[in-house]
Amino acid sequence: MSGCSRRSSRTSTPWRYWSKPGISAGNLETTLLWWQNQPAEYLRAKSKEENAAIHQEARAQASTIRALMQDRKELISKQIKDKLAEKQQKKEMKATKEVNTKIKTSREVSQYGGPWVTEAEVESFLQDMAPAVQRKALVAQLRFHRDVVQVRGSKVLFQESSQGEKFSPEQLKEHFIEVLSINVDASEDFPPQDLTYRQASDIHEATDVQKFDLTMKLQAARNSRLAKTHLPSFLQQPSSLIGKRFLHLCRNAPGERPEWFPGTVLEVAKVAMRCDLSNNMMIQIEREIPPKTAKK
Repeated sequence: MSGCSRRSSRTSTPWRYWSKPGISAGNLETTLLWWQNQPAEYLRAKSKEENAAIHQEARAQASTIRALMQDRKELISKQIKDKLAEKQQKKEMKATKEVNTKIKTSREVSQYGGPWVTEAEVESFLQDMAPAVQRKALVAQLRFHRDVVQVRGSKVLFQESSQGEKFSPEQLKEHFIEVLSINVDASEDFPPQDLTYRQASDIHEATDVQKFDLTMKLQAARNSRLAKTHLPSFLQQPSSLIGKRFLHLCRNAPGERPEWFPGTVLEVAKVAMRCDLSNNMMIQIEREIPPKTAKK
């Protein structure tokens, strides 16, 4: 008898409760919409018979659908990880390339007595070199100041040629001296500007003001959303407002900043003119509602 009663109770229970005891109506509809690749309005537009048939088919294929969903999630997760790994690899390759370039440039400069930092050193090193060697030395110095020292300047100053014509040693020398002058100008000491220090109390007070303003903005946006959400039902049944607490956005005079005022609806009265109630429930009442004593 006990076995028969258990079987009969199981038969009378809907499929989703004994086959998927953890599934809820919301989860089932989410799975169904994912399976059909449809928005939420898809089910609302169907009749009761079509809705029941779609749900029944979704229950029958719930396991398959969830397996597909899990596979899709794993695929997306793998794609994101692969993309991040590829991005990190490119970043590391770029950093390695920059280090190798700096090492190679430093070795080339060391063959010509190290970095040249003054015009006198340039003249001293070049006077004992042949024109071909002068060209190689100047190119090495320009690359060093571009890649390692990272001197700012026109791109042409660091090039070996322009428009298919190679620069002569004299031209490269002029470019290098100009680069050195730029480096000297950038490294000069400038007198510090007058600094204004703020008190810690002023910083905290300004932070508190910003937090308060942000809180008020968020609260005003939330109140506006709530008003617009509940407004249609209140328009259909105005009497449902009685006894409810609300915030009323209004201003004392034109041009003044509107403020929120709390209140409680005591009764519903006719308005003097037709109002647009879609903007934060700004209601103009024909007469003032007299206060009522609460009933015990």
